[in-house]
Amino acid sequence: MVYVRDLPIFAAYAESLGWEPDAANEYEDDEFNSFRKGEFNIIVTDKCSFFSSMVLSTQVCKKLNLLNKADRIMVFDAIQKGVLTIESNL
Repeated sequence: MVYVRDLPIFAAYAESLGWEPDAANEYEDDEFNSFRKGEFNIIVTDKCSFFSSMVLSTQVCKKLNLLNKADRIMVFDAIQKGVLTIESNL
């Protein structure tokens, strides 16, 4: 995750360096964009609150050593959207 001041300016610069906008950008909300260059992928935002919540979500998942994808998604949703969904496999 990369925070930039102006996403359109960054996008133009990244594309001039060979980074290609990810096709998923067309379907996502306006919180972030992603770019690919070969095997590399970067996620970029110019929304400070979104960036902060992503960093916090990542830190919580790392601290708790969450290896299960559903658990990580639950943490991200709880922190970013204020939504807690607990799925039971019982």
